[in-house]
Amino acid sequence: MVINTLVFTADFKNNIDADKTALFEAVLLPLIIPSLIWLLGREDIFFLQTAFPWMIFIPVLASSRYGTWYGLLSLFVFSFVCLLYVTQFQWGMIDNAIQMLSGSLLLVVFIGEITQRWKRRNEEQIKQLRDCRQSTSQSEQALQLLHISYSQLEEEMVTTTQSLAGSLRLLEISLEQPRGRKDRLILAIKKMRSILQQYDWLEAAAFYHINKEGVIRETPIGGIGVIPDNLHQDPLLIEAVKSKKSIKLNQKSLSEDFADSQLQAAIPLIDNNHHLWGVLAINRMTSSAFTQQNLNLLALLSSYVANLLSNAQHPISETKLLLSEVSTAVDIVLNTVRSVTLMTVEIPPSANEQEYQAFFASKVRGANRIWRLQKKQGITVVILLPLFNADNSVQWQQNLESTFIKQFGTDFAEEKIQFNPLHFRKKADQYALKSYLNHISEFSYAHLIR
Repeated sequence: MVINTLVFTADFKNNIDADKTALFEAVLLPLIIPSLIWLLGREDIFFLQTAFPWMIFIPVLASSRYGTWYGLLSLFVFSFVCLLYVTQFQWGMIDNAIQMLSGSLLLVVFIGEITQRWKRRNEEQIKQLRDCRQSTSQSEQALQLLHISYSQLEEEMVTTTQSLAGSLRLLEISLEQPRGRKDRLILAIKKMRSILQQYDWLEAAAFYHINKEGVIRETPIGGIGVIPDNLHQDPLLIEAVKSKKSIKLNQKSLSEDFADSQLQAAIPLIDNNHHLWGVLAINRMTSSAFTQQNLNLLALLSSYVANLLSNAQHPISETKLLLSEVSTAVDIVLNTVRSVTLMTVEIPPSANEQEYQAFFASKVRGANRIWRLQKKQGITVVILLPLFNADNSVQWQQNLESTFIKQFGTDFAEEKIQFNPLHFRKKADQYALKSYLNHISEFSYAHLIR
């Protein structure tokens, strides 16, 4: 507000100064210039007897500089002085004077109109330029706010997904140690319980073991909060075990079969081989947190634990293990945001391959997860990029290559570094993900860098 006031005051002062100058030229020049010529001893001070009446430049100059009205004012003063002088000293030139003044009138009006038109056009262009600069400034501010919002969203994801990823990694490492089936299950549930305790919205829940015969054990092997007795006989839990599907108690599913249920949801622990290990019985969640997104998160965690137990009992190939890890990571991210990109970076064998791997690991953002695939030759890095779509991935690759050139003095094409993106929106396509990972050349071990 203060800046606008100062600008207006400065413009107003400049306009006053310009008006004074225009008034001076329009009124005084038609008086001063003929007077100076007369003082120099010339009788035909208006050049009426010459081939060209040079004195008409006085009103024409005012018209060309300040517009029609100042030109007419200058012509009026000039005409008054000219006619006064001619009637007193050169009566014989009265016709020449009238012709000169008539022609001057036409020139003043014509040149004044052109001048005013150009001034209006210049003012419009200046206004458009000012508007463009203001729009550019607003766009820059909006872009800065967008970057800040994006960074805040990523930081929020880092605090959740990275913490969760670290917890799951510790769970996976603990289950790799030799143990019996029941011991692994008890340990997995114990670790799972510690993970779920991080979520305040889950007030009461219990894990129930299902034996090889498909019977639900009466006593839970772990839980959160106060659990009612005989919860293993709850109709909602029994239906979830029977159908091997998660069931959420809502108005649509509320029927006579579940009228006596004490649960809000039941989520079975099923691995990729459709083997049922147990069931998560959710007795109480805060009303605001009883959303499909949170239930999806619990289902993902349950599925992940079931696959870990299955892998520990029946070891699988590194490709399937990587598929399981990447699939869970993608599902967890898509449970929070709407888009994610998996980017595979193939680094061929070279003297600088370790430096190139460190470069890619250091340049991605904190919300990403990175896997390094151990091979006989070369390095393959799989990077998970939350909030990225196809356009973002192209821009990210271009920016990364620009930094790469500055640091190493070479580009990706020269080093034969190849990128292969896979984009997901809302939900991970397991078939597309499996096909994507199958195209990766054979590797012996997949190591999660972070």
